[in-house]
Amino acid sequence: MSVLNIVELQNVVTSASGLNATSYLSNQIMNIQEMVNFDAKQINVNVISNFNTTPIQFVSPVNFSNVSVTSDGASLAGGISQQISTIGTTSSLGILTVGGSTNSLELDQASGRPFYITQAGAANFSGTVSANNFVTTSDGRRKTDIRPITNYTTILSSIQGVHFRWNNSGMSDIGVIAQDLQCALPEAVIEGPDGLQVAYMKLIPVLVEAVKELQERVRVLEITASASNQIP
Repeated sequence: MSVLNIVELQNVVTSASGLNATSYLSNQIMNIQEMVNFDAKQINVNVISNFNTTPIQFVSPVNFSNVSVTSDGASLAGGISQQISTIGTTSSLGILTVGGSTNSLELDQASGRPFYITQAGAANFSGTVSANNFVTTSDGRRKTDIRPITNYTTILSSIQGVHFRWNNSGMSDIGVIAQDLQCALPEAVIEGPDGLQVAYMKLIPVLVEAVKELQERVRVLEITASASNQIP
C-alpha cells in the first residue's frame, strides 16, 4: 500500500504570481494530476506534458535532451522559442528564439530583427550598442607576416567623409562609403546580410601612419625655418 503524506499547510502562501493560497494550491494539484497515470498507478516523473495551468515551477535542473518540446502544438526543432508578451512596460515585444536553426539567439518583430547572434558568434544590432569599453584582440604573439602600412596616402585619398541619411530610418549620420574603401583597404570592408559594412577601427592604423608622416614633415620644416632665421 502506498501512502501519500501531505505536510500541514501554512495559512500564508507566498506566490510570485500573486495568486491566493486556494488558487495556488489548486493549480499545483492540477499539474500533479497531469503527471499521474491513474490507470497504470504510476507517476511519470520523466515526462512533463499538457500543462495548461500556470504557474509551473522547476526547483531542480530539467533535462529536455530526450523529449520533444512543442509550443501550441508545433514542434520547436533546433531550440526553444518563447513568445514574449511583456518585458517591463513594453508589450508585444516579439519572438525570442534561443538555439534556432539559423542563429543562436535572435529577437523577431513585425518590423524586423532588432538583434541576432549567429552560430559563428557574430552579433548584429539594428540600434545603438554602448558599453564602458570596447576592446579588440591585438596580441603580437598571435600575429605573423607583420608588415608596415605604406600605402596610407592611397587609402585615405580613396575615401571621403560624408554626411548622409539612412534610407530605412531617415536618421542623419556621418561616415564613409564602403564601396570607396573596398578596393584600397578590403580588410576594413565586410559583406553583411544588409550589404557592405565598414570596420571603422581598422582605419586607425592607417591614420596613425599618416599622422606620423605629417609629424616628420613638420619637424623638417621647423628645422629648415630655424636654419633660415640663423643666416646672417
